[in-house]
Amino acid sequence: MAASLPPFMAHGHFAIIDALPLSANGKTDKAALVAMHGPSIIRRARSTSSSRMRR
Repeated sequence: MAASLPPFMAHGHFAIIDALPLSANGKTDKAALVAMHGPSIIRRARSTSSSRMRR
């Protein structure tokens, strides 16, 4: 996968889980993910646009 994607799009960590834990309102329960796999599982991507139009 790393050969076909730019470096900023290739993930450094994968976790295989049976299903995403959901909260009572049907959204992904991020606290439950952290409890399952530790704080490194959730990272927010920073927008690093290189095009002049998006800057």
